[in-house]
Amino acid sequence: MCYPNPINTGELKIESDEPMLNIMVFNMSGEIVAQKTGLLNYQFNLELSEIKNGFYTVKINRVNSTNVLKIIVQNK
Repeated sequence: MCYPNPINTGELKIESDEPMLNIMVFNMSGEIVAQKTGLLNYQFNLELSEIKNGFYTVKINRVNSTNVLKIIVQNK
């Protein structure tokens, strides 16, 4: 689960029912604009206040699966 979406606080909160290994945020060109590796967390707050407003893809690699989600960033 990722929230809020759209993001207007500069921070994406991510919760999972299994440990997350890493999180990557891609812009629409496929470039990584934010990432966190080396995790073994069920919850994580990812700081996104420095990226431009727009549409992004979040890839969450977990112990037994991978999730891909779409988010909208609307920082002020």
